Amino acid sequence: MLLWPDSYVIPVKIVAINANENIIAVIFFNGVVNTIIVYDIIFIGMTKTEDPTGLKQLFSIYYEKFRSHEPDEISKREIGFIPFDGTMKRHVAVETHTAMESLVRKIIPRHLYYSSTYYRKPWERKMEQKEWLGAELIFDLDADHIEGAQKMQYEEILEKVKEHTMRLISEFLTGSLGFDRKEIKLYFSGGRGYHVHIVSEKVYELGSDARREISNLVRGEGLNRKDFIQNIGNYRRQSGWFYLIDERFTEVYRKLANDEHLEWLSEEDRAKVMEALHKSVSFNGKLRSRLELFTSTGRTKFSLLGDIDEKILDMCVEEVRKAHACEIDEPVTTDVHRLIRYPLSLHGKSGMMVLPIEVQKFDKFEPLNDAIPDCFNLKAKFRASRKMRVRMRDEEVNIQPGEFIIPAYAAAFFAGMGAGQLISIIN
Repeated sequence: MLLWPDSYVIPVKIVAINANENIIAVIFFNGVVNTIIVYDIIFIGMTKTEDPTGLKQLFSIYYEKFRSHEPDEISKREIGFIPFDGTMKRHVAVETHTAMESLVRKIIPRHLYYSSTYYRKPWERKMEQKEWLGAELIFDLDADHIEGAQKMQYEEILEKVKEHTMRLISEFLTGSLGFDRKEIKLYFSGGRGYHVHIVSEKVYELGSDARREISNLVRGEGLNRKDFIQNIGNYRRQSGWFYLIDERFTEVYRKLANDEHLEWLSEEDRAKVMEALHKSVSFNGKLRSRLELFTSTGRTKFSLLGDIDEKILDMCVEEVRKAHACEIDEPVTTDVHRLIRYPLSLHGKSGMMVLPIEVQKFDKFEPLNDAIPDCFNLKAKFRASRKMRVRMRDEEVNIQPGEFIIPAYAAAFFAGMGAGQLISIIN
């Protein structure tokens, strides 16, 4: 029996599973490598107390047939998990996906994680001893950062976060930053959002400061007229902030040229703009029409702004920033030692899968249908402690205090959300 303590004793890496499902591990002790057979595994801090949610019985069904295919180079990843009867466990390492599958069947985690970082020694407990080799670039989009989310239904939250995720990919990752779609891995988090991974040599060695710059870019952090003008030569013309602001600014001047009314522009300022538009300006030794320049996309006009033009650009920048900024969790992106949810694991607060999604098929993805495990198509007896509702598999399920027979996937969701207890599974 192997004790895996909270306090550092012996670093261990699980390397294989033998025919009897015993764990074969390598231990590192006083510089000597030893191979051992582990007949059972205990993580100190995990107790044998009863699971108050009742979820573990349902999760056991799912994990019995769990298959691990991602992440790549799993032997270089740190594994972490939260059990049903204890606190977060970290610094676990496995050699193969087969070893990972067997470990999961033994521990039945409520939440399962892996490091977006590659380490030479992922089993070490101190970060400096793990020997950092690089890290994926991660974006975590969640309801916590969406304005007004606290007033939305769960389904509305998922739709709003999906909009931000689609915008992140199309306008910034493949747009401003120029990543190929093949370098992007997309996952439903199993909860209230999505995880986007950049898996590319271009990002592995980026430090926290460089990742923070990327985070600021997609969030529109600090974006204002002065910043826009100062960096105008660095923007990609066909995507991202320059493209969006240029399009909006040009649209405003086209409307003015067509004598369309703009509520936010006073008649006095409008008269000044119209007077200026009908003048010519000298540019590169040639006379150019301001009307032509300001109603055409491109950088030239931004070097010719007057006071009213700057006022209009201020409005355009703020309007575009609010409409197109992607609300990501910045600490996740900047952290080069981050643990992220394990692909195809279950989210302990919803019972849904952390599901890989093909980027080109994202618009068709429906989490409340697609991320429900097929093995949860059972009935369950559920004791509800409060009122709650959810729409899953195109069926609305409502509960109130009392006992009900409901779909097992809905029972998992309600139990994970703390709305009661899954009593039993009905086959």
